[in-house]
Amino acid sequence: MRLVLLLAASAVAVSAQYPFPGPVTGQPVPSMALLDFTMEKLLTTYQIPGGALAVSNKGALIYARGFGYADTARSTPVQPDSRPARLPVPNGQREQDVYCGRSAQID
Repeated sequence: MRLVLLLAASAVAVSAQYPFPGPVTGQPVPSMALLDFTMEKLLTTYQIPGGALAVSNKGALIYARGFGYADTARSTPVQPDSRPARLPVPNGQREQDVYCGRSAQID
């Protein structure tokens, strides 16, 4: 647990030095600052205009944030509950895999 807290504190310190250029929406969760930093870093590194991330535990939503822009032309920020534009689903894949990305269960 100490390692996670140390990493979260480091992420907050680094994100303060290198702020994310786009908007961040949703309620900040201090204990999950590492998720904020990771999303911001991924979007910046791969030049992705925006994305949303949510985490639930035992059916309860514990983290939901939007990062960057849903519509760059109109400067519309991604909201925590934003859904991406529908994509065609290739044969043999579930819509969930294409639409929302794969979800992981952590025990």
